[in-house]
Amino acid sequence: GAELLHNLHTFIIVPNHSGDDLYRYQDIPKTERGGEQYFLRQIYGSANYSTGSEWIDLSHMYLNYQIEHHLFPQLPMRQYRIIQPQVKALCQQYDVHYIQQSVWLRL
Repeated sequence: GAELLHNLHTFIIVPNHSGDDLYRYQDIPKTERGGEQYFLRQIYGSANYSTGSEWIDLSHMYLNYQIEHHLFPQLPMRQYRIIQPQVKALCQQYDVHYIQQSVWLRL
């Protein structure tokens, strides 16, 4: 059972941290958490899956909000659905590449 859960968790987590469309950083950011570079790195290095309903969020164990999780790691998982539209709108406003695709396409 534990191995099955681990494999499921890996299946969900890996595709939204890998892909040719995501940046990979070799150095540790020199800026403190909260600086502009920190936030850009979190957005450019992660991708979200489909979001927005309780069924979708639970089936992904709320790991479909990777961008929001990396931006605000202390936030409770259920709050990601509330802030996600605001984060996405800010990215669009400032022309920051915000990736959100289905888990199957990411895979």
